[in-house]
Amino acid sequence: MKKVYTCFTTDVIHEAHINIIKEAAKYGEVYVGVMTDRAMVSFDRFPTIPLEGRIRKIKAIPGVSHVIVQDSVMYDQIIRELRPDYVIHGDNWLSGPTKLIRDNAKSALDSYGGKIIDIPYTYNENIKKIEKKERARTLVQLIQKMVWKSRLFKRLRPFPHHYCFNYFLPLRCVASMITGKITGRRFVCSNR
Repeated sequence: MKKVYTCFTTDVIHEAHINIIKEAAKYGEVYVGVMTDRAMVSFDRFPTIPLEGRIRKIKAIPGVSHVIVQDSVMYDQIIRELRPDYVIHGDNWLSGPTKLIRDNAKSALDSYGGKIIDIPYTYNENIKKIEKKERARTLVQLIQKMVWKSRLFKRLRPFPHHYCFNYFLPLRCVASMITGKITGRRFVCSNR
């Protein structure tokens, strides 16, 4: 049976990913690469789910035969190891910065006769909303971690809770700007 490889750089599995897996299954046994945290960050995605959780999500999708950890944004190393007959991807990597990744995969496949299958990118407003929401959530979590480790947070920690000092309020505002929604929360300081 032919080997078909695809890779995801996401925490959220949505319609576009399912479409890729269904299309890949038409060509053979489906191997799905899950990028490591380091690879995702280098691709400008901050993981909100640990690698093991992402692997479990992918394994649970019907049509997936094998899950492989991919430690690089570039495909050449994994292609040399797996030697798939096909690499399948949405056609959104035909232009722009991701074209370099496609060219890297194509070069590795050409060395032994493998082929790339570009399928039409699944564009859907719901997908864009999900991705936007996840990016905002990730940004807030990242900034919260930075604040938690900072000296400012360590200085504020002794304050009693009744002051209702919410140093994460600016983060919620940033998330609101990114998602285009207002959080709807009011923070009021007491005992002034």
